Amino acid sequence: MALKNVQHFFVLMLENRSFDHLFGLSDIAGTSATTGEKVGIEGLSDKTLFLKNSSGESVQIDKNSLLARNRLRRDVPHEFEDVKRQLCGPRHDGPYSDESITMGGFIADRGGEDPDMEDAVRCVGPGHLRVFNALASEFVICDHWFSSVPGPTFPNRMFAHAATSGGIAGSPTTWQIVRHTVDGYDFRNGHIFGRLRQKGIPWEIFVHDRIENMSVLLDGISAAGVKEFSQFTWELNQDPFRPQYIFIEPRYDAIVGHYSRGNSMHPIGDMVKAELLVKDVYETIRAVPRVWERSALIVVFDEHGGFFDHVRPPKAPAPGDGSSNSAFDFERLGPRVPALIISPLIPRNLVDSRVYDHTSILRTVAQRFDLPPLTKRDASANSLEHLFSLDSARRDTPKRLPDPAWPPELVSRSFQRAIPEMAGDPTLLGASAGPFVLAAAAVKAELAGPDAWGAITDEVRALDGRSQEKIVDFVTGVREEAAATADARAPRAPRAPRSRDAGLGGMGEVSMFAPRSEILTPSDEVEERHAEAWRVGISRAELREIERSREEASKAGANPAAESSGNGDQGTSAAAGPSGDFPV
Repeated sequence: MALKNVQHFFVLMLENRSFDHLFGLSDIAGTSATTGEKVGIEGLSDKTLFLKNSSGESVQIDKNSLLARNRLRRDVPHEFEDVKRQLCGPRHDGPYSDESITMGGFIADRGGEDPDMEDAVRCVGPGHLRVFNALASEFVICDHWFSSVPGPTFPNRMFAHAATSGGIAGSPTTWQIVRHTVDGYDFRNGHIFGRLRQKGIPWEIFVHDRIENMSVLLDGISAAGVKEFSQFTWELNQDPFRPQYIFIEPRYDAIVGHYSRGNSMHPIGDMVKAELLVKDVYETIRAVPRVWERSALIVVFDEHGGFFDHVRPPKAPAPGDGSSNSAFDFERLGPRVPALIISPLIPRNLVDSRVYDHTSILRTVAQRFDLPPLTKRDASANSLEHLFSLDSARRDTPKRLPDPAWPPELVSRSFQRAIPEMAGDPTLLGASAGPFVLAAAAVKAELAGPDAWGAITDEVRALDGRSQEKIVDFVTGVREEAAATADARAPRAPRAPRSRDAGLGGMGEVSMFAPRSEILTPSDEVEERHAEAWRVGISRAELREIERSREEASKAGANPAAESSGNGDQGTSAAAGPSGDFPV
């Protein structure tokens, strides 16, 4: 096997999408990674769907007419109890069992009066996700990769790092947040970064925001110990490039913008921004042959986000690390999530139907670097080793991926005010904001020192039950304090030059410690050109061509507006409008 030839593992973990939601209607086919036969993915194209409503009645779903929107107005419920109702139906009140899991409660969990209840069963239309589909066809798509816990983001991301969540099955409670504000989550057997450090194997964590990221929640990981994603290109071009395990966190924007400016693919965010991030990561690695030829990039989603999937999650061993939870025994995986394995050391266009979960990454890395398992979960997980069957790198891998189908919408103050959750809706720390409040508190504790830890703990405890505005103020205050501290320190490593079209949809580089006003208000120029792109429904490449034409016309004294409106067909195309709907 060629796993020994992999020197660099890159992991990009995105947010909250099920496998059927992204790929169920894609009709992607390839060569089976186990039998060598031509196969299609385990999707929905040949399925008739019946889901139960809140009254317990079975309702047939027309999957082809319910296409997913680019972004949602509201999040789809996906806390631990929500997932149990989604998997077992609204009337199941016991533990998970093979008999109780029907995968029929996704609509019922939304409630019969919810005007957006169909969002849970909408699937992305064929061809809408150009970047993901291109990667799935060029490399490996895993159609039986499951989240590690039938629950939300927090425990699943902890499993990805430590093969356990320390007994947490849902979002952390206020008590748990306060308890771990200063010390971080100290798992009994440690986490992958600690194991690599003990072995002398270099690793790196890249984040889009030093405040809103999950890595600083781990014991032994500090805000100063992670790097900004804006340094990714510069770091990758260093010779030698030393890190052998690289974990990339997307921009969540969970607190200040309620996911609206994030590129994590959170449902309230923009799918296209996530595709731009994946494209950026892939093309950056691909552009450095000495790194690319010995690399593996794993793109995976942390959990299903409440979206429908038809495959029943199987059993899995509990971590066995001494952690416990009275409501869950951790012997059941969560719903399927999309996962792509990308490497020139893997044959082209494979469909892998082995059962994986996030601890399969840990198992694979442990095999490669001769590390002991963290828990019983990763010790028993299937490894990705068998996929790396080529002794030398393929020469036919694409240098560039297609542009996403639509330019990302920009978020203005008026748009954010239209999001109900931003209007002072009370948000408990135990909900989705909780982990990021904890991360901000951890950074504040790091900056202030031990004498202030008691006061910081009291401040976090006082936020429980306060409005979204109060939580935003707390996180923003920590962000500004961290920015001032960063400015006072020694200069950081130089950043790679980035074009204005790089990063988040042409917005240019935005400091992770930018003031709140800068984060929420894009420039008039950028907002105008992206608004036009949404209106006429054109691709980013076409948009750049229009801009070049405008510049030439401007030099010649012509009217730029007339130049851009000459194609009548563009003006009537079925574009993704401000509501975020994909064209049908």
